[in-house]
Amino acid sequence: YDSARLVGCHMLDIIHPDDRENAARKIDERRTGERKTRYLEVRFLPGPDAPVKDGVLNRTFLVSAEGHYRVDETGKRFFSGTQGVAKDITERKKAVEALEAEQELLRHTIEIQDQERQLVTCEIHDGLVQYAAGALMQLEAARAEVESESAAQKIDQVMNILRKTVAEGRRLINGIRTPVLDDWGVVAALENLIDEEDRANVQVEFVKDPELGRMAPHVEEALYRITQEAMTNT
Repeated sequence: YDSARLVGCHMLDIIHPDDRENAARKIDERRTGERKTRYLEVRFLPGPDAPVKDGVLNRTFLVSAEGHYRVDETGKRFFSGTQGVAKDITERKKAVEALEAEQELLRHTIEIQDQERQLVTCEIHDGLVQYAAGALMQLEAARAEVESESAAQKIDQVMNILRKTVAEGRRLINGIRTPVLDDWGVVAALENLIDEEDRANVQVEFVKDPELGRMAPHVEEALYRITQEAMTNT
């Protein structure tokens, strides 16, 4: 805009229609005292000959303005206009929006991965572990009725394999997604993780806030995985 277009023009007249209501409210909130407006984010309408820059016609500006006062011959102050600065923040706005989009994609990816882990752990627990545990119980009952020593030894060997299978299944479940995390939260899950790890050469000190409650599932999952990875790489 040239000066001839702006002189005597109300600021709302050159603000994008979608931003006028918010801008008017923000300006009205500051109609007393020194009449200051700080950090008002708006889109200005382009002038008649304004070029399209980087594919953006309605660029975003951060406006700071304050009232200008004059003093008459009696010493009385009266409002005569507004002066201020408008800074083009279009590129910064685009960068922030791109970052927020990436963060939203990351949150969505974490949620999908969490759902997949829950599905896998349910399949292992309700399938492999249950079948192995059921077979172990059957063999334990049959073992009591076997009189042949050689047959009993063979059954004992199979039972040991099944016990290892159940233990390995539970270890896999805890490695993928520990049930403690779902039932009791990240603090209890981390305490359980530390207790289960073989820390013969490393002393672990876990400092926690006793007032810390439950957090969002994806936050608890992230904290647990970070700690688990750090302990694995120690």
